[in-house]
Amino acid sequence: MIPRFGSECRRCSSAPRPRGALGGDRTSAVRRVGVHTRRSARSPIRGRSGCRQPHRGAAGAFEETGPALIYSYVPDLDVAGHAKGIASSEWVEALEALDAEIAGVIALLGARHGLVLTADHGMVDVPEHAHRIVAPALLDGVRHIAGEPRCLQLHLDPGVAVDAVAERWRASEGKRAWIATREEAIAAGWFGDVDAEVLPRIGEVLVAARADHAYYTDPDDRARGMIGQHGSLTAAETAVPLLRFGAFAAG
Repeated sequence: MIPRFGSECRRCSSAPRPRGALGGDRTSAVRRVGVHTRRSARSPIRGRSGCRQPHRGAAGAFEETGPALIYSYVPDLDVAGHAKGIASSEWVEALEALDAEIAGVIALLGARHGLVLTADHGMVDVPEHAHRIVAPALLDGVRHIAGEPRCLQLHLDPGVAVDAVAERWRASEGKRAWIATREEAIAAGWFGDVDAEVLPRIGEVLVAARADHAYYTDPDDRARGMIGQHGSLTAAETAVPLLRFGAFAAG
């Protein structure tokens, strides 16, 4: 059975409704606070004392008059999760540090200031025994592999029967992954509304891992060094928080 997108996911919150908390629907300024580039999952993990400090950059902006949109991206949890896993002490320390920093931002909020906190994805830990090295027979007729270990996208050679490749994968991996053709995945809402020009970028066959599995075609793939991963349809990966504070908390 092809799951509809969201069937594995719990809805965390409704969309925020600021109701004019910034003085109107228009935003006169957009500012970035603490926006950082992605670091490698092999980079050193900063502990509690090294967490980003977005509230320091926000303080001055909150003192200004007039409506403004301020946004900040903090990568510490993502970096720690990929490198050490979400069950690690390093990830927990990064979470506690971020929680403390968010508390600092909340303390700065005035009566007309609102804060929305969210994430772009969840994460699961993939132990080494759950690594699935793809059998060569499953790659017959496959020209390119896109996606990531938690959700492979198979682009096939011209003329290859899509349904035959999908059934071959289902026979081998159906208990460990959701297997869908491009048409099945789109019909199930995996990608939302899809424009015609985007269709060729989606693989003809998709392999979305269940539980804690991940798929690799090369035993020496460096991506096998990542413990925390995401990209599939499980609730742990697709259910993200949407928390509202200050003027956005009501409603």
